[in-house]
Amino acid sequence: MTVRRVFFVWVLALLTVGASSFGVSSAWAQSADYAKGRASAVQGFKAYKLTDYATALTAFEEARKLYPAGQVLRMWGYTLLALERWGEAHGALEQALQAELKPLPDSVRGEVRDNIDKARSHLALLTIRSSTSGASVSIDGGPEEALPIEGRLLAEGAHQLRATAPEHEDSERSVDLQGGSSPSVEIDLEEKKPDVVEKPEPDEPPSAVPAWLRPAALGGAAVGLTALGAGVATLLSGRSLTAQVDDRNAQLAQQWPTMCTSSALAGCHQAAEANHRDAQRAYQLEAAGLSLMISGVVLAAAGTTTLILFEPATAEPSKSSLRCSPAVLGAQCSLTF
Repeated sequence: MTVRRVFFVWVLALLTVGASSFGVSSAWAQSADYAKGRASAVQGFKAYKLTDYATALTAFEEARKLYPAGQVLRMWGYTLLALERWGEAHGALEQALQAELKPLPDSVRGEVRDNIDKARSHLALLTIRSSTSGASVSIDGGPEEALPIEGRLLAEGAHQLRATAPEHEDSERSVDLQGGSSPSVEIDLEEKKPDVVEKPEPDEPPSAVPAWLRPAALGGAAVGLTALGAGVATLLSGRSLTAQVDDRNAQLAQQWPTMCTSSALAGCHQAAEANHRDAQRAYQLEAAGLSLMISGVVLAAAGTTTLILFEPATAEPSKSSLRCSPAVLGAQCSLTF
């Protein structure tokens, strides 16, 4: 035997030993899992007999992961039935009938089918369709599923459906399912309406100010100031004449007993009448002065207020101008526009 053949024989032997060891190790690990699973199933069966279904369910769920034998799956389903979790019980018992590890004997298969029917009596076989292309639905807040959905088992009672589709409005509805029924629901979605862009209301244009308003306001203010000055001058003239009349009346009162004798009585009467006429003229001057002053104040205030309220929005300088200067009888103003 050559060296190459000896080497090949040793490699083959090592591979054979390794494969055998791996198989033994896998079988041992599987056997250990089965043992744990069977132990959990025993604990679950004890809890089930004591009607401690919550503890039994935890034990059977652990057992079915490690040792999914037919009897383990059957007891898992029976526990779910006791807890009235009809949908899960239906699925668990279906798995028990299909178990490959230690399948159920024929003696209990009929009982399992009867319990499947019992669970089914509390379930509805719901069908959901839609004529909307690309529609999908979420059942009770779950993940979205493409439509149609044919024969979905759902527990009896109310369920929420939320349908969506591209370019369509979402639709939500509630369905109340009866156990043992096979209802069908049609959900058609409305197309989304294009967003209406609301145009902002245009700002109202500022009211046009008549071209004559500002010149008229300037003119009114100028006339008012002039009238005010003239009123002051007239009032002062009337007051001055009143003072002169008062002085002459006082002199006449002093002179009347001595100077106004029978020979000079006519002259005294003429002087008194002239003084009376001057008094009337002084009163008229004072009244006219007051009237002019009041009119001037009103005109000046109105013109100034108008100029302030209707000031031009643009920075363009106004072509109208008002210039006033002191004069003999009040103020002298000139208006240009």
